[in-house]
Amino acid sequence: MPVTLFLNLAVAPYCLSLGKGQQVLDERLKSPAQHYGENLIFDIRDILDAQKVSWSDIHKIFLITGPGNYSGLRISITTAKTIAALCPAKIVPLSTFEALATMLIRVQGLHFVIAPAIRGSLNVQLWVSDGKTGHFITHPFTVKLADLPERLAKFNTPVYLSGIFPQTLAEAPLPEQAILNPLALHFSPILDQDHRAPGHFLEKDYQQIFPQYPYSAVNTATMSK
Repeated sequence: MPVTLFLNLAVAPYCLSLGKGQQVLDERLKSPAQHYGENLIFDIRDILDAQKVSWSDIHKIFLITGPGNYSGLRISITTAKTIAALCPAKIVPLSTFEALATMLIRVQGLHFVIAPAIRGSLNVQLWVSDGKTGHFITHPFTVKLADLPERLAKFNTPVYLSGIFPQTLAEAPLPEQAILNPLALHFSPILDQDHRAPGHFLEKDYQQIFPQYPYSAVNTATMSK
């Protein structure tokens, strides 16, 4: 029975899932305090045993490649490569941003997709969705938490802060149009997507499709100070 494995040790809560076709067979979330990395290979064995499938049944591995926790990424990437070499299985790498974006595509608008960074900073990539498909419109960048309100204020329409962010973000003096949209990485939305690399809009194409989000404001939002 061909199955798909999903590994996220990039951002908490860590996630290990097993799927078949479009169905999630088993999904387990754990906190970093549970030493998930040290026990990952045993947890994979347990989830396979629980579903009565073998290692050789793994034909695809969705792997979150960051940004995120360095130790978690190192462990999950090494584990995925080892399994892929022995089974064999195909590794499908997904950035933290792309994986998070699969859960916000149905929410039309502009999204600051956020992943954890060093203290006082955020890893961010801007995505835009028409309610059916999503596209990134910037490359990933880092922004200081203290600078985020000023950058968001450049937009005169609602902006979603979507992703995994520190509690301090909820306490920040954000502009009125900023909407907090906390997410956690789960496997089912990723199974539902056809994972081709999303398009990066050229400025003229972007402005025609999404005139309500000025491209100049997007550029301003990504500029480092």
